[in-house]
Amino acid sequence: MRKASVLVLARTGSPSTSEFDEPVLVRSYGSLDDPEDLPF
Repeated sequence: MRKASVLVLARTGSPSTSEFDEPVLVRSYGSLDDPEDLPF
């Protein structure tokens, strides 16, 4: 069974050098089965 989830992430960095900090979770709605499956 699938459930809807929404994650709001923020990150800082420099697009000109392609260097970015790790994303920070700002807010989440719903649930994730396994947060390790996220692509970052």
